[in-house]
Amino acid sequence: MSTYLYLRDEKKNAGFVKALLLYYGMYGLWDSKSRRLLGGPWDGLAEADLRYYFECFCDDFERVRDNPYLNCLTADLTRDVAPCYIAAATLDPLIDDSLALAAMLAEAGVPHKLEIFDGVLHAFLHHSRMLDEARAALVAGAAFYREQTGFCGEIVSFDW
Repeated sequence: MSTYLYLRDEKKNAGFVKALLLYYGMYGLWDSKSRRLLGGPWDGLAEADLRYYFECFCDDFERVRDNPYLNCLTADLTRDVAPCYIAAATLDPLIDDSLALAAMLAEAGVPHKLEIFDGVLHAFLHHSRMLDEARAALVAGAAFYREQTGFCGEIVSFDW
């Protein structure tokens, strides 16, 4: 989402992006119910881990925390936003980010689809050979993309 917003606002060149496939992202909530109740050493998303990731990403987090390319929820989502597929996991400390983004897109009238995958952690897509939910999320994202773009290419089936 951040890159798309940057292309739209700063480069004035995001029209070639026809759909966004957004999987369990961090969109700008610095505190939420899910961040307080979920996440820990088992998934690398404890509060200290998240702070570390931010510090790797930007040299002065406090200075940029409300920048719309870091905090997409402060960006103007009412204009020129490509359709979005948003996948979230019920056991992800970032699920509230996905819920907030979907609600804001709905309010702005942006075509989107929110899917919540039950019983899985953040980064569950890494386990597509083991988790039906991961395969379902990838298939659903591809279907959304095809629906939004009219892509009619060959569908490849993987025998996992």
